[in-house]
Amino acid sequence: MLWLIRHATVKLRLEEPASTWLLDEAGHAAAEEIAVRLAPVPRVLSSPEPKAVATAEPLARRSGVAVETDERLREVERARNVADYEAHRAAVRAYLDGE
Repeated sequence: MLWLIRHATVKLRLEEPASTWLLDEAGHAAAEEIAVRLAPVPRVLSSPEPKAVATAEPLARRSGVAVETDERLREVERARNVADYEAHRAAVRAYLDGE
């Protein structure tokens, strides 16, 4: 069986590249909850981005395996972040809706 899990919620740092963002407190809690629900699994793969690895780590730990990272799982590259939180949320919604 294959489970695809997106990274948990992050601390938005719009002045920094999204590829460097970290999980927020709710994101860490969500990652732990996912781990409780899904473990054990035989393998955990992740993007090398900090937010993705932090989402994967609790599941890997509970499963007794290491997180394997793969560059091909990186986030979609974008030229820059938007100016504020609401604009960011709107851009994410538009992207996920296929725009």
